[in-house]
Amino acid sequence: PRMLAFLSPVTVAEDLAKPEFLDAAFEGDPSTGCPLVRSEQHRLVRNLPSLLGDIVADAAIDRRPATEVVEGIERLAVEIRMFLDEMLAKGLDPGSVSPVLELRRGQMELEELVDATRRFATAVAILRRGRNDTGSISITTSMTEGLHLLLGMLGTAIGGDDADASVLRILTADAGGIAARIRAEIADGVTSSEGTHLLEAGTYFERAVWIVGRLIPQIDEGRGTGTSDAPGPVDER
Repeated sequence: PRMLAFLSPVTVAEDLAKPEFLDAAFEGDPSTGCPLVRSEQHRLVRNLPSLLGDIVADAAIDRRPATEVVEGIERLAVEIRMFLDEMLAKGLDPGSVSPVLELRRGQMELEELVDATRRFATAVAILRRGRNDTGSISITTSMTEGLHLLLGMLGTAIGGDDADASVLRILTADAGGIAARIRAEIADGVTSSEGTHLLEAGTYFERAVWIVGRLIPQIDEGRGTGTSDAPGPVDER
């Protein structure tokens, strides 16, 4: 096995795709299964900032190939969904079904976040391959650094950081307003030929910020710190 690992090392995608917490021998009890899913989802979220590794300027960040990170995360997402579906197929009582359904809904939103972030990174990479003006570079840099920060804070919030959870609520509560300001900057600061590509990047940025905001109440519920009176994201997609 050691020689095999040397000749054929595990790829980034394979390493990410292999669940660390989901037990193949699990028998379907939500009281033990739901914490396993939350731990695996947390692991997935901790890897989300790496989706921007190809476009973030900070040299200290994770530089694993983004394409492999995407593949690994998408394969892991399938494993999590299958695990949840297996729990639901066990014929749970009504009181046990609700938390499993909530986790599955959260999983679908995580997958949407992965897709929006991936598409944002692709749009920015295409823009940077062209001959862009200073305004375009400034806007894409701001969006990239902002989204990278939000994704990192999402991981720490799920991990139990109440301060980051509180800041995320504030930052994502006005997703529509953030997008409007970006659109105004695009209109004022770049050429028309770049505008279409920047608006595409801005659309995916807005979508990602909105989904992060959607996930905050689920983080609170999972940690038993629900804040129903906290401001939620404004649905202005």
